[in-house]
Amino acid sequence: MSIAQFINQQRANKWALDAIFDSLSHKFDLRSASEEDSSMSTTYGALGVDLEKFKGEILAAAKEIAASHIKEVKEQYEAIIDKLPEPKSKEEERSERMESIIIRRRVETSLREEAVKIWNRKPEENALKK
Repeated sequence: MSIAQFINQQRANKWALDAIFDSLSHKFDLRSASEEDSSMSTTYGALGVDLEKFKGEILAAAKEIAASHIKEVKEQYEAIIDKLPEPKSKEEERSERMESIIIRRRVETSLREEAVKIWNRKPEENALKK
């Protein structure tokens, strides 16, 4: 508590924080930071929680969640792929093109024949090209 009062008093006197922290070690008996870090790395305060074990449990849970999400995305991807039509082979594409060309030529031929018949039905004076 006296350390907090000292910091508050020095801040009231407009001291810089660096100067206050430097003077703390001269004014008070302080622990080294390395002791605190080593005790904190194995257990957390008076609770006695093993941080490494806790970290391992969290990582395992995160990996499990990630794996379930990946599995779900893969299933959705496979469902979408299954819905897609099978790609046509080159032979199928070629036969479809040939069929469309044949149909187009048949239609053109029948239209020409019909146009010739209509032209031939007209009287000669109307059928002449002008």
